[in-house]
Amino acid sequence: MTVAEAAAYLKVTPKTVYRWLNDGKLPGVKIGGNTWRVHRATLEGWMRQRSIERIIANAPRVTQEWLDRVGERREWILKGMGGVPFKGDEIDEMIDEGRR
Repeated sequence: MTVAEAAAYLKVTPKTVYRWLNDGKLPGVKIGGNTWRVHRATLEGWMRQRSIERIIANAPRVTQEWLDRVGERREWILKGMGGVPFKGDEIDEMIDEGRR
């Protein structure tokens, strides 16, 4: 793909694509002077990887505080429904796994 085609595909400006290529953020091949080409499959893989990285970066972090709050909330809900907390259910297993 040309820079213009890659830009249209990504819905960004050609200037942005040139910047990403020159900074090494977007994989491409320079074929002379300032002429770049980007392989479509490589571009699609790059987009998938960036999507995964964004999901991971925005995912909530499991902390001990979070695990404790989940456990306390579970007990509060069970008691409010007339039940009592018991060991061995799926939530307890998740909390214990997170603590390891």
